[in-house]
This record gives sequence, C-alpha cells and structure tokens, in this order.
Amino acid sequence: MATAAPLNRTDALAVPWTDAVRFIRQLSHDLRNHLNAIELQSAYISECEATVETKAEIDRLRKMLSGFFDFAKTLDRTR
Repeated sequence: MATAAPLNRTDALAVPWTDAVRFIRQLSHDLRNHLNAIELQSAYISECEATVETKAEIDRLRKMLSGFFDFAKTLDRTR
C-alpha cells in the first residue's frame, strides 16, 4: 500500500495575491462575455416563444444571469 507523501509547505507554489486577483478578474471577464451572449439569446427566444411555461423558465434564467452580472461588477469595483 502506498503512503501519501508528507505535507511539505516549502514545496508549494507561491503565487502573489495580486496575480491571483488579476487571474480571477480575467476569468470573470471571459465568463461575462459568454453569459452576455446567453442573456441576449434568451431575450430573443423570450420574444419569439409563445408558451407561458417557457417564458417563465427564460425569465428565471435571465434573473440568474443578472445576479451573476451584479456579482461580477463587485469584482471590477475592487480594482
């Protein structure tokens, strides 16, 4: 049976906090681009769709996207 290697904190990669924050901001930006496209497409489908159930689901999706956009804006404000 193999045993786990002892935890040696000196082997850990050291990433400056500012680099980690910059990476998260860039990731957030990339996600927002794709989610913005989803939001636009869902708005279009909502206009074309006639069933009440589908419109309700699209509205729910758009509210979730709006919540994410609000959160992502808080990341931008911390610069």
